Amino acid sequence: MTSYTCKQCDTTTSISSSVTMESFCCPSCKALYVKDAGEFRFKSKFSYSLLDTSIAIGKKCQIGNETYEVIGMLVKHLGDFVYAREYTLQSNLGNYKYLSECEGHWILLKEIDDIDFNSKSRLEITYNDRVFKKYDYYNNDIVLAQGFFDINLEEKSAFVVEYISPPFILSSENLNELHFYLGEHISKKEVKKMFNLEALPYKSGVGILQPFPFHILDTIKIFLITAILILTCFIFQGSQENKEVVNNTISINEYVNKDYVSQSFEVVDVAVPIKITLSSEVSNSWAYAGVSVVNEVTNEEEFAEQDIEFYSGYEDGYHWTEGSQSANFHICGLKPGKYHLVISPSAENITPNSNDLSSIKNLPPEIATTGDKITDSINKLYSGMYETEQSISSDQKNLTISAELESPSNWNFGISLVVLIALTILLFIYRHFFETWRWSDSSYSPYLE
Repeated sequence: MTSYTCKQCDTTTSISSSVTMESFCCPSCKALYVKDAGEFRFKSKFSYSLLDTSIAIGKKCQIGNETYEVIGMLVKHLGDFVYAREYTLQSNLGNYKYLSECEGHWILLKEIDDIDFNSKSRLEITYNDRVFKKYDYYNNDIVLAQGFFDINLEEKSAFVVEYISPPFILSSENLNELHFYLGEHISKKEVKKMFNLEALPYKSGVGILQPFPFHILDTIKIFLITAILILTCFIFQGSQENKEVVNNTISINEYVNKDYVSQSFEVVDVAVPIKITLSSEVSNSWAYAGVSVVNEVTNEEEFAEQDIEFYSGYEDGYHWTEGSQSANFHICGLKPGKYHLVISPSAENITPNSNDLSSIKNLPPEIATTGDKITDSINKLYSGMYETEQSISSDQKNLTISAELESPSNWNFGISLVVLIALTILLFIYRHFFETWRWSDSSYSPYLE
């Protein structure tokens, strides 16, 4: 266990780790103490204040098989208005890791000693079979410290060189002495889980090591497999031809009070659309049909309505027309099975054809059907007059019904392929902008401004 009581504010800070302490900064009053001749002497106070949440000194987390504790935190000014926070973590086995956060992006680093940064002009370094490209070099200034440190913080400026190969980074830092680090991107979600935290600094822009959201090669493989499947379906379905299954003409007068039921037809192999065409020689009038496609096995039905209207005339010496004497529509996705059509027709000025006295309505009340022969003769005479009147005033109209099973639309396949190609192009465009943004603050950006 390590603890220290600040002489400026009498606040005691303690951690469970044992630290060879060279510097201490009070988290409460920002007072900095540096070991001098075996004693800790007050040197100065930091003026910088944190604007958002940080991970508290003494907070613990699990990394691999070791338990790490936050023993110190540094805030470094990287230039302009950019600041980074670096947490020093010490494990129960005495190992160190460093957790760095800049603009909400996190990097977990460890110190290494098997790399050579001697050539400052080198633009690439190969380490562990990965090629790292030079990103930048700069001086950072320590503007705030908290906790315990095994280095002398009296010197507050360090020179840093960085090479990146996302999601990895190689960096060197010269603060009193030269140190080398290997770091890897770690997500904000993982950091929250590690320390059991609710809030962390807001993420802004593209991080220096932030992975591209999509794995380009795997995504292209998925697109290619999808395209092959689409083309396979296109080849098999494209060979099917349209097939007429219903073609009949009925009298609308005959089916005013009942439905017309077509002959049965069968759909095989795959789901297909059916095109239904209705036509009637209407003139300055309308006809209507309610159409149901009925599955004879499941009794499921798809229903649609269609109006047929045609009007014409002369106005100011010009002939005009409106509407059409035919109309068609589709019902899509008929699954394999046996079907028939049920048509409920109607039209303007239509009355039913009937020779049945039971269909006669509105007879005078004094005329009734009895066993009396005279009354029976009167009824027959009236009935004949009524039927004659109806047949004279009736507007006889026919309705032609045609139904055709079509091959599945090739538009779906074409559109799917176009979408896949467009998504692939957009993916590469997005990646270009993503990488351009990543390198926007670098002095060695491979992307032209």
